[in-house]
Amino acid sequence: MPDTTSRRRRPWPEVSRTAPIRALLATLATLPKFPAAPPCAADPAQFDLYVPRETPRAALDRWRRAEEVCLNCPFLAACLPLAGSGVEGVVAGRVCGLSGLPPQPPSVLEYSGPSRSGRCRYRVDAAELRRRARAANRRRAHERQLERRGA
Repeated sequence: MPDTTSRRRRPWPEVSRTAPIRALLATLATLPKFPAAPPCAADPAQFDLYVPRETPRAALDRWRRAEEVCLNCPFLAACLPLAGSGVEGVVAGRVCGLSGLPPQPPSVLEYSGPSRSGRCRYRVDAAELRRRARAANRRRAHERQLERRGA
C-alpha cells in the first residue's frame, strides 16, 4: 500500500471570481472621497446584474430605473472609470458584464430570447443608438454655433 502521508499538498489556486472584486477595490481606492453617500447606496440591489428568479424583461426594466438614478447622480463622472473595470451590474449608467457586449446604457438594450446555453441574450437596438448619435451631433453643432456667436 502506497504511503499517502508523504504527498505534498498543492496550494489552492486563486479563485478567479475574486479578480473583479480586487479590480473594483483598486479602482475605488483611486477615487476621491465624497462628503455624502451616492444615490445608488440607497438601493444597491437595483444595480445588480442578475437577481434570482427575475425574468429578463424585469431585469431590463430594473436596469433602466438604475440608469435614471445614475444619470441624475452628482458623482457620475467619478463612476465612469469603473464601467470598464470588470465590475458587473449597472455602473455609471451602463450595464457591465453581459456576455458578448461592451458596457451599454440599458435604454439601448433589447431582450432577444434565450441562447442555446439557456442564458439570456440581449442585443443593442441599432435604431436607438442612431437616434442618440444624431441627438449628440445636433447638440455639438448647436454648441459650436453658440461659441461662434460669442467669439
